[in-house]
Amino acid sequence: MAFVYVVLRPNEQITIDRATGRGPGSLTDADPVAHMWTQFANLGASESHVIDSGRLDVEQTVDAVIADRAKCRLGQSAG
Repeated sequence: MAFVYVVLRPNEQITIDRATGRGPGSLTDADPVAHMWTQFANLGASESHVIDSGRLDVEQTVDAVIADRAKCRLGQSAG
């Protein structure tokens, strides 16, 4: 069985905007959010598992994952 995964990665500004707009109990400080985004900015061999979900709603994101899985783009693990 193949290990299938996807990384939903909107651009940095969208990521920060979403995080800072969350409510109490959430990480809303832009600095650590930007730092975490940077950690996912270049995934090397795993980059093929990234979908830019920044301008997609939930349904469009699901459709993108299904379409990429159907093309087997997300079907192989890195390394």
